[in-house]
Amino acid sequence: MRSRGVDPLAYVELVGIVAQANCVDRFADGLELPRLALGEPVDGPPSRADRGAHPRFPLVDAAAA
Repeated sequence: MRSRGVDPLAYVELVGIVAQANCVDRFADGLELPRLALGEPVDGPPSRADRGAHPRFPLVDAAAA
């Protein structure tokens, strides 16, 4: 992935976001509810804001990434 210019940690984060959004969409579909709208994109770099979510164990070995 690095040879294609993709940071492995950024890729893992993207996959996690897509997986979570997919779960929420499927849950809404199962309950026959409308899907939640996504927020509008904002120009600029990511905020890197701490939203308070902290895994209790590392999901990826940072030394190997």
